[in-house]
Order: sequence, then structure tokens, then C-alpha cells
Amino acid sequence: MGKFSGVARASIKLAIAYKFEMLITVIVAPVSLLVFYFLWKSIYSNTGAVIGGFTFQQLLSYYILTWIVAILTYTYVDDWIRYQVRSGTIIKEFVKPISYLRFWFYKTLSDRTFASVIEVLPIFIIGLLFFSLRITPFFPLFLVSLFFALALNYLLSFFVGISAFWLVQNTGLIRLKDLLINLISGFVLPLSFFPLWFQKASYFMPFQYITYIPISIWLGKFAIEKIMMLLALQVVWIAVLYCIIALVWKKAMHQLTAVGV
Repeated sequence: MGKFSGVARASIKLAIAYKFEMLITVIVAPVSLLVFYFLWKSIYSNTGAVIGGFTFQQLLSYYILTWIVAILTYTYVDDWIRYQVRSGTIIKEFVKPISYLRFWFYKTLSDRTFASVIEVLPIFIIGLLFFSLRITPFFPLFLVSLFFALALNYLLSFFVGISAFWLVQNTGLIRLKDLLINLISGFVLPLSFFPLWFQKASYFMPFQYITYIPISIWLGKFAIEKIMMLLALQVVWIAVLYCIIALVWKKAMHQLTAVGV
């Protein structure tokens, strides 16, 4: 806890210094919500009351929650690893009394805690007042799933970031990862809107557990037994990714010493 509090204080000070970037979200989100509202209102008025298992009101809530989940699971650790490897400054990280993986997770967790006040709270209030967003009885389980989603997104980003030890430029790989997360996690649209084969394929990937699953838990799309199973699967994916990263990180350290750093 002492190490976490130290990282948290430094992260919050940095976030305050760059708070204008966070405030941009507060401006962009309501505009995006309005565009989404009028677009889907027109679609629902011509197609019917339920599309892909979602009513118009449920889809509005889903979209608001995608903003909240995206903000609270955001991490830039992959870009930062790329920068530090290319600049050679990563070597300074190894003298810290905390592992590189843990340090950046603490920093990400601190950043997202601060963002919950600056960015998420205004969006949440707008959703409650103007878009009929409601807190359901599944909210505590949503918070658990959200924390696991943050850990999953962080580990995926860290894994992709490690590729910088071998690739001269891994920006394309990072952007591909972002594209897959946005599409397959359910950020763009709920997965129930996609063809059945696409939904089945997503079951074997960790992406849906970052966005679609936490939001669906909030909306009460699953029975309690199914929620427990989904939370367990999130933990399994976290364990799998952690083990893979541990192995790849050792090879990355060999790569680092092999080039004379």
C-alpha cells in the first residue's frame, strides 16, 4: 500500500497538470450522446421496439456506459513502453523498488481514479438527468467486473507494448490492438448486434470482457449464475495474460542485455 500511495500521489499531480485533456471529454461526450440519440431514435422509429435484444432506452444507457467504461479502463502503457524502449530511458525504471509491470498498473489505477471524478462524474450525471440512466441492483457486480476489465485492458496493452523490444516501430501493432478492442469488445455496438458466428468467435477472445460484459451486467442482461461464471472467466483471462507476459518479459530482458543496454 505504501508503494501504491506513492505512485498514486505522483500520478494525480501529473493528471492535475494535464487536466485540460480530461476536460475535453466533458465537452465531447454530451455532443456525441446527442448525435447518438437522434441517429438511433430515427432507426428505432422505422424498425421496431427491440433491436439486437436492446430497446431504445437500453441502447442509450449502453452507449453512455461505453463512455464510462472506456474512460475507466483506458491505459497508455503500450505507447509509454514504446517511447521508453526507443529512447533508452526504460533502463532507469529498473532501479525502482517495484516491478515495472506493477508500477504501471498502480499508475493506471491512480489515473483512472482521478478520471472518475473529472471525466466520468459529469457524464454519469448527464445520463441520470437527461437519458434515463438508472443504477440497477447489479451495480456492485458491475464494479467488480469493471476492475477486472481494467486489469485485462492493461495486460493486453502491456503485452503489445513489449513488442517494442523486437520491433523498430510497433505503432501499427498498437493501433491494431486498439481497433480490435473497439470492435470486438462491444464498444462500437453491442455484440448482440453482430452475426451469430461473430458472437461465438468473441467467446474465445478476452476483448468482450473489457466492455460488453461489464455493461451487460449493469443492465441486468444476465442471471446471477451467469454473472458469476463471467467474472470467473475474466479472472482466468487475467491469469493467462499475466503468465504470458511473465514469460515474454524475461525474453525482453535478454533482448535488452543482448543489444548492450
